[in-house]
Amino acid sequence: MPRRVPLRRVGIGVGLRPQNFARQEFRAIQAELSRVISSIGKVSEDALMDAAEFIKEKAVEKTPVKTGQLRDSAFAGVASTRTGKKFVKVGFSDPKAIFVHERLDQHHDVGEAKFLENAIKQNINTIAGILAQGLDDVD
Repeated sequence: MPRRVPLRRVGIGVGLRPQNFARQEFRAIQAELSRVISSIGKVSEDALMDAAEFIKEKAVEKTPVKTGQLRDSAFAGVASTRTGKKFVKVGFSDPKAIFVHERLDQHHDVGEAKFLENAIKQNINTIAGILAQGLDDVD
């Protein structure tokens, strides 16, 4: 049986390292995701991971390709704060990710700037649906 997690103890983090770059934009995205999560209530941890993997998949589809290294650096997983609060983290670990993501003046034959941000914004209702499906498993 999947583990149930009260969503008030769970969050979704988005990351492009260095993570302090473009912090305001990502705070806005996190606020929107938190709003969606808090409107749902409780959901299975599996549904949280499904949502994270979906975001990762959509972001990778939008990620520019030169060598493939940037796309290969995508990650999604469950992490915990020092206080034990769990959260799902989605991002790219390649050091170039933040620059490729933020440079709106660069042309890409494949992919686009703001690939992680746009993947979330353009799919927020689908993400909410994935999380809501996790309600079926919650007692």
